[in-house]
Amino acid sequence: MKPVKWGVEITPTVQSIQKLRFQTSAHSDATTFSTTTEKGELKFYFGDAASHAGSFTFANTNGSLSKQMNWPVAVVNSIFSLPGDKDLKISDEGVMQITVDSGLVVYTYKLPAQSK
Repeated sequence: MKPVKWGVEITPTVQSIQKLRFQTSAHSDATTFSTTTEKGELKFYFGDAASHAGSFTFANTNGSLSKQMNWPVAVVNSIFSLPGDKDLKISDEGVMQITVDSGLVVYTYKLPAQSK
């Protein structure tokens, strides 16, 4: 696998992960969410502006993304539910990486971006 250039690298807080769960509940019909950066903030977007949509700031970041990409809600929530310290990386190349360090083992999950 070729090296990936990460546009955003953050350590999500417990509060950010909880906000993601709340948004998932509010937009239960959404199977994906999208990400972008605006003014130093990593934003998560749910839903469709034509019907029911919402967004929130997941984290502050020094990085940036030039593309808005979609990610699977259920998979991301499942990974964030695992016990341990988490790191999140997102690339404009269409890859999200979540690393979970349980203290005994480090799990690395790479997710491809999805079409909506």
